[in-house]
Amino acid sequence: MNTKHGMNNTRIYRIWHGMRTRCNNKNDKGYRYYGGRGITVCDEWQGFVGFYEWVKTSNYKEGLDRPKQDRMSIERIDVNKGYCPDNCTWIPLKEQFKNKRKPCDAITVVVRGEELSLREISNKYEIKRTTIERRYHKGDRCERLIRALYIKRKRRATTTVTIRGKELSLIEVSAKYQVKLSTLWSRYRVGDRDEDLIRASKHKKLKQ
Repeated sequence: MNTKHGMNNTRIYRIWHGMRTRCNNKNDKGYRYYGGRGITVCDEWQGFVGFYEWVKTSNYKEGLDRPKQDRMSIERIDVNKGYCPDNCTWIPLKEQFKNKRKPCDAITVVVRGEELSLREISNKYEIKRTTIERRYHKGDRCERLIRALYIKRKRRATTTVTIRGKELSLIEVSAKYQVKLSTLWSRYRVGDRDEDLIRASKHKKLKQ
């Protein structure tokens, strides 16, 4: 590597090196959140000199007398796009820590035509977040992320119960009585029927 710029021991060089490592090195612990989900470093910044030329014309401000939390950190404006002059700026470290999202919030995937974060997919389709994340990092996308849904929904859709004299599917019971489908299914499997299926949970009773 050409190091004639003499800036190897500077903080700005470490920032550049870290940026390239998490995007290019599959062995880096942060790769799956950057390079692993398509975040790249533009050609212009693959070399340090090109990156430093942008730094000199950007809003970067640094000083040894600055408290650590006030030092500048590179920030992508759109977290789903890569590192390039048009998508990057500098903000104090304390602001970055405040804005930093967990991986399950930062990663978005299109499922059934809707772009959702992994957390949103977990909540919407009632699948554990850890399951969604594990599948994502294994390479599952789109319908594969929510594949367990098909089996569970099919089983629930064909299950009917009698509530207050009316025969309904569990999905209809969920919609009518505002009880989570997963809660109804759990109660049904342990033998609850009729009013027991739609009873208020303990914590709701305490609130009342």
